[in-house]
Amino acid sequence: MAHISAGVGSTFTRVLSDVHVGAEGNISDGCRDVIGGLRSDYVFHLSEFAFKCGVAAEGWISDNGQSQAGRRRTISPVTVDFCEPPAHSGCNVSPGVGLPGDEDLEYDDDGDAVLCRSSGQPTTTSVRIFHSMETVVNDVGLQLWSSSFLLSDFIISNQGIFQGRVLLELGSGPGLVGIVSGIAQPKAIICTDIGCVAQICARNISANRTLISRAVGCHVHVLDWFANCGDFASESSPFGWSEDDIETALSCDYVLASDVVYDEDLTEAFFRWLHYFLCRRPSATAFVATEERLNFSRDLLAVASPAHEHFKECLKQLVNCNCDMHPGLEFQASQLPLDFPCFSGRPRSPYMSITQVITVQSLAQSDH
Repeated sequence: MAHISAGVGSTFTRVLSDVHVGAEGNISDGCRDVIGGLRSDYVFHLSEFAFKCGVAAEGWISDNGQSQAGRRRTISPVTVDFCEPPAHSGCNVSPGVGLPGDEDLEYDDDGDAVLCRSSGQPTTTSVRIFHSMETVVNDVGLQLWSSSFLLSDFIISNQGIFQGRVLLELGSGPGLVGIVSGIAQPKAIICTDIGCVAQICARNISANRTLISRAVGCHVHVLDWFANCGDFASESSPFGWSEDDIETALSCDYVLASDVVYDEDLTEAFFRWLHYFLCRRPSATAFVATEERLNFSRDLLAVASPAHEHFKECLKQLVNCNCDMHPGLEFQASQLPLDFPCFSGRPRSPYMSITQVITVQSLAQSDH
């Protein structure tokens, strides 16, 4: 759900994610100085979210989308650093200034935090996220939304399929999914968004770097969905792409996205890029978490969710088209059951879902 209010000092309607209702811990305006391009009337918070994830549940999604039991993994409790954002784009984020209490951490010879390993009993992993409160619709990426917690729970529940893999997230927002996916020890995590959202994402990844193994390449890049597919920001620009970065993204094993459905044009742009990446990596699987938000439509004079209906229409169009690089492949979509544990403790609305998208051999081709 999104709470709507009239903007103070602005003629634009603002929205507030239900995740942030009642949030405490207002960040002083001085913290906005490290992030360029932010509206001066936005209120920023540092919120802490707890994931009670001692022993992960058995996974059930295989690399090819078939059901199978995943590995069991014990997750360690950690203390989280809060750091300054990286001064440049796309490289492993190094820790900076910590929060009070970080001085109690011990470090090994490589500079990694020495963490207390769980004996299998449930533990709490804390993630601290710097985010805006209510924003205009164009800036909702500065907030956290419920589907990102749903997708995070899914990742924790199925760590075995993500371990050692390349993960590409489209529309990372403040970076929660990318941070939590580090628990699964993937080979690389690529978070993408636009402008100042990418800056905040990088800041939050840096702040939570102890959750992510130093062996994991964690990158943040700008990706404009309205650009032509394949047009990546140059390496010289903030959060731009090197040739190696692009090659890694095009070799991704999983494409992740959550709460990217709220504008029809943006939804269509999202599906163009999803088509682009899956066609260039036919073995990849996409997991897209969404929430159908119902509002009263003055056009229909009824309660409806036009944005979600448009998402389903775009998904149908994707399924009905062939891969542009591999004509013998087509797309297949399915909605996954949400019967995995709720490690985040966030309530799950019956209007939430995770859609899996894969490429399969078309029946026409298989008959030949």
